[in-house]
Amino acid sequence: MTLLRLNAICAGYGAQPVLHGFTAQIDAGELVLLVGANASGKSTLVRVLAGLHAVSNGTMVYADLVLGARPPIGLAVPPDALPRSLTGLHAIDLVAAALRTREIDAARDYAREVGLHPCLHAPVASYSLGTRQKLSIALAMIGAPRLLLLDESLNGLDLPSVGRTLEFLRERTQGGQSALLVTHNIDLAQPYAQRVWLLEEGELGREWKQSDLARMRNEGYLLSRQVLECMGRERNPALAQDDVASG
Repeated sequence: MTLLRLNAICAGYGAQPVLHGFTAQIDAGELVLLVGANASGKSTLVRVLAGLHAVSNGTMVYADLVLGARPPIGLAVPPDALPRSLTGLHAIDLVAAALRTREIDAARDYAREVGLHPCLHAPVASYSLGTRQKLSIALAMIGAPRLLLLDESLNGLDLPSVGRTLEFLRERTQGGQSALLVTHNIDLAQPYAQRVWLLEEGELGREWKQSDLARMRNEGYLLSRQVLECMGRERNPALAQDDVASG
């Protein structure tokens, strides 16, 4: 079932356009990777999905969303935006109260999975970058949102924590939750994804679906290689012409 449809989304900052007619969809139970060069519009797209940035054109349609209701999303905020004077437990309680929910089991389960739980009694100001990232991810899971938005949330995590986070996301998606993960750890995340978007200058330059990703895994072909090839052709149109000529 389709959870979210994006149709011709355009957005920018003043006179500077960033997203140009972005059209795509996210299905229920999918982990979608969003990859692309710096300044290609990835964070802007996440902010649009979170309702933090207005669109100048296009539509977003969530399945079964009642008119006027809050979109069913959970956003992992940047680590520097966390309340430094609170403990991790207080931050969890604060977000749960703001959302008027008691559904914090996923947040606590994730905290235990990545070793965050022992740190929850300490103030956020004492956390390392990786620990703050873990807390931000945990807070995004409060209220059991149908779509998690994770903008480079793997940055700062040690390698075992990256693996445990991806495994946890796999469990969540198998239960029907969806997630959009912006990441440069393409090959680490590839085995867990059902869909990959390559954003190029504000447009969907390429999409790999589950069948494409399964074929690449079976052939031992790295997604990062295809991404680099696509980005190379975008920046050097002569390469694409050479491919056509050689074909």
